[in-house]
Amino acid sequence: YVYRFYPQTGIYLAFADNNVFLLGGAFGDAIVDAGSISSVMSTLEARETPTDSGSSGDGNSGGSSLELWDLTISGNVTTTTLGIGNTIAFQGLVANDVPAPDLSNTEEVNQEIISSLDGIASGISNISITVVTNTDSQRTFNVSFSASALAPGVSISYELTYDYRR
Repeated sequence: YVYRFYPQTGIYLAFADNNVFLLGGAFGDAIVDAGSISSVMSTLEARETPTDSGSSGDGNSGGSSLELWDLTISGNVTTTTLGIGNTIAFQGLVANDVPAPDLSNTEEVNQEIISSLDGIASGISNISITVVTNTDSQRTFNVSFSASALAPGVSISYELTYDYRR
């Protein structure tokens, strides 16, 4: 295998014997054979958004879950170790060409949050989501939640903005 890991999504993309394989994130814990490189490329090219489809006006792009977006995650993360807190503000963790969750589906949004933190934090709880924008070209939501760090005695609270744009 020749592979690359995408930490923003928790997905491994691998190539072997002219096939594409996926593991992690939305693809789960078992290796998924996505098919030949040429068939995967054809599928991805077919999913590109046509330039003339944008303004029919209903606010629903129909099939938007198959289209790829650019994601920026920003916000504050507070780490508390043995009662001492430290807040870090950050701007612009960026992942390009990722699917955006359906903001009307709370479970899908929760899965997006959990998969984006895979390997960083566990025990995610107290999730609160507020949708800011939900249009054909932008999906933005604010989220706050608590988590347990992978180190003992460390807790983390997050106040993040997930901003998907096309």
